[in-house]
Amino acid sequence: MATGQFRYTYTNAEGYDAVGFLNDPPSGQCTNLPAPAAAEGAAATATVFLHADRAGDTYLTLPAGADASDRLLLRSVVFSKQPPPRDTSPAGPGATVHQDRRGFRWWDC
Repeated sequence: MATGQFRYTYTNAEGYDAVGFLNDPPSGQCTNLPAPAAAEGAAATATVFLHADRAGDTYLTLPAGADASDRLLLRSVVFSKQPPPRDTSPAGPGATVHQDRRGFRWWDC
């Protein structure tokens, strides 16, 4: 499972702008989006495709936390597995490590 939220925007069947979310999406399997969509980053690396079911030979790999251009409209995505954050705390061992959806980390001392 890729931990975090993957957000995408698209135009629905009625022609209105809509926002969709994938919370803690499965890793290693293809997820189709409901319509061509612009993507905002996830906590794991995402490989995005221009067509549903990873069809076609055009794709882009987004690093964890990166957003795709609004002009790139994707239809399917596959997430990598996200390794747990390492405890490299300047506060020392045992400090609580936090990580937001963009990959920024901070520690409770």
